[in-house]
Amino acid sequence: MTNVKKEIDTAGTVHPAAEMGCSGCHPPHRSDLARLFTRSFPAGPYAFGAEGAYELCAECHDLDSLLGDDSSATGFRDDRINLHRVHVAREKSRSCALCHSAHGAGEHLLRPTTPFGEWDLPVGWSAIEGGGACVSGCHERREYLRDVPLEPPGDLPASGGDQEPASGS
Repeated sequence: MTNVKKEIDTAGTVHPAAEMGCSGCHPPHRSDLARLFTRSFPAGPYAFGAEGAYELCAECHDLDSLLGDDSSATGFRDDRINLHRVHVAREKSRSCALCHSAHGAGEHLLRPTTPFGEWDLPVGWSAIEGGGACVSGCHERREYLRDVPLEPPGDLPASGGDQEPASGS
């Protein structure tokens, strides 16, 4: 089980929602949702269809901008390809919590590792000039540049979509 106080106390960046206190996301006495959430959020690493799965995040974040076709709303993009959309807006979407901590972590609230079943997989994001690079337990090193399109990897859809990566990750 995660020690939330320790996670917040040792985080380089604390999520503003966590700074407001627990009850913004977790009602103090009862909830019918997993982890005592006030709104829907995936209970595990995946959500089957992003529609309605992230109501908790939508309390503060504009999901239409974050997950839409307009990549200019997020810095996590490869030119015109919104990479949040590539990971989340699909039939078997990856939960935001695979890469981001809801309480506190490093830059962009990115976790150094993510729990996946019995394993702790590395997230491995780093800034590069004009973009970023990620090498994780999910895929080999991939780089993105915000203003210069790279050739999309063969196992990722070129624009959002509901396709699954060929590797099954």
